[in-house]
Amino acid sequence: MYTYNLSSLAEPDFFDSVSGNITNMNSMFYMFNSSGMFDLPYDDTLIGWSQSGLVQNNFTLGASGVYFCNADAEHDDLVNNYGWMIDDAGDNCP
Repeated sequence: MYTYNLSSLAEPDFFDSVSGNITNMNSMFYMFNSSGMFDLPYDDTLIGWSQSGLVQNNFTLGASGVYFCNADAEHDDLVNNYGWMIDDAGDNCP
């Protein structure tokens, strides 16, 4: 079981704390819900997971209220190619 310090979600270097192997997890349904996480670290997280080679199929990620901006392709990759269900606020890029 993994435990994360959610108080650091808005920090730019947060990705470093979640870039580990998530293959033993089957759901992170409430992981980022209403966390106040900024789009840049969320982008980095999605990009890192998508490019890690450690992605599992049919995964659930909760990120309600959290936007992404520069991770459109990686978000789509996780959803369309790996069957992830991602509950986030969507793309918020101008």
